[in-house]
Amino acid sequence: NSHLSNQKTVTRRATKFKHQQERAGTNNNIAANKDEGGRKKESDFAVLFRTLVDAKSIATYISQQHNNDLRNIKTMNNFLQSISQRPNSLYEELLSNHKAEVAISLERLLECLQGRGVANASGATSGSGNQ
Repeated sequence: NSHLSNQKTVTRRATKFKHQQERAGTNNNIAANKDEGGRKKESDFAVLFRTLVDAKSIATYISQQHNNDLRNIKTMNNFLQSISQRPNSLYEELLSNHKAEVAISLERLLECLQGRGVANASGATSGSGNQ
């Protein structure tokens, strides 16, 4: 039952996102994620949610971004939210076939939680909080 509930949630999110895209008139090109005025066409979460659909794409993202984006707490939050509520089979494949990437992402998460992340756009330290 929880698996069906998770699938329904993912389907609802994807449908809602698709409708938002259609209303906004955005395109699906990640490289061209800004319009002529330099404004974002899609949120970072939306891009991640749309592109991180299987264990291989998640592992590739982690290995490409572990030294940069995943040190920022806002980016880490977007990443974790974008891969949540996926089918259990995706997590099983990720844990069995991409252990190194999972370990790296957990290390970056702990860094963010300990307040050692990089400063975010507002200048506040990522992961700032009680230590």
